[in-house]
Amino acid sequence: MPLSRTSRVRKLIDRINCELDQDEWTVYWYGATPEKRIIQVETLFGKPFPTSFRFFLSSVGGGGIESFSILGVPAKGNIRHSGSVFGYTDHWREDWVPVKMPSHLLVIEHCEDNNEPFCLDFSRLRRAECPVVLYYPWNGDVEDIAPTFIDFWESYCEPYFARRTTTARGKSPKQKT
Repeated sequence: MPLSRTSRVRKLIDRINCELDQDEWTVYWYGATPEKRIIQVETLFGKPFPTSFRFFLSSVGGGGIESFSILGVPAKGNIRHSGSVFGYTDHWREDWVPVKMPSHLLVIEHCEDNNEPFCLDFSRLRRAECPVVLYYPWNGDVEDIAPTFIDFWESYCEPYFARRTTTARGKSPKQKT
């Protein structure tokens, strides 16, 4: 029987904590977000978060692998902090953006160099999950990336594990097995 989405989130958190070489990758977590804070942000956003993303927030609050971390909700302080889902979502709705992000998108991963952000698309919330899309602020297009948050997160973390496994066998990551 397949694992539930929340079980998959827990398994990936454990895998990141246990399997990644801490000398090669910096792993960090914001700290679990209290239920009260999650509800506060959902209320401000006007929509309930998908089950897998909500469980992620309640478990670790945000973070992950330094070069690919997931934005979160701070346990204390300003909910619109620049490193939060709200802070980055607001960033993509400012006047400098050629096509401001629509209200049904919430940024969950963002590069510091202002590349296109990955977002949850709440316009397609079904069975307590919604897809992850890539938002193109230069023309307003969106590209489907994954059907759910956990599908997205697993697929983007997998290369970090594959590299570790290949390197552990004594081969460089670019060598074929």
